[in-house]
Amino acid sequence: MTALDALKEPKRLERQIFAVMQQIDEEHAKLMPGGLNYEVDRVQTTPRDRFADVMARIDELETQMDELMKRLDKSRERVLLLLDQVKDKDARIILNLHDVIGLPMDAVAEGLYMSRALCYVVRNKALNEIDLAELDDLDTLDGGSEV
Repeated sequence: MTALDALKEPKRLERQIFAVMQQIDEEHAKLMPGGLNYEVDRVQTTPRDRFADVMARIDELETQMDELMKRLDKSRERVLLLLDQVKDKDARIILNLHDVIGLPMDAVAEGLYMSRALCYVVRNKALNEIDLAELDDLDTLDGGSEV
């Protein structure tokens, strides 16, 4: 996984968690009294007919959401560790605002009083710095010598 992928991972996981939460809400809506649902074969059913199935699906979705939340916590910790590897303060700010939070680079550049092009240069140098540090860490873990 590249540094950029690792920085964008929390946002991706947040979107997945939001999608699972919507699915849970949809399943809860199936249990509302007075609601009629139509199955695939167009058979009319009531909430009582499907209570066990809906509750089982809700349990599955909640388990899936718990796993995603754990992955999100680990991913956020990794992002903090990656950002700590960057020495330049402006680069850390750019990576955090643009890649982690998702602000457009124009807004980031305006806030830092830098040109957009310079922000991309600083960002790319920081990403390369992180990737090289990761490779060095892997190399030393494998028993290789540092160059």
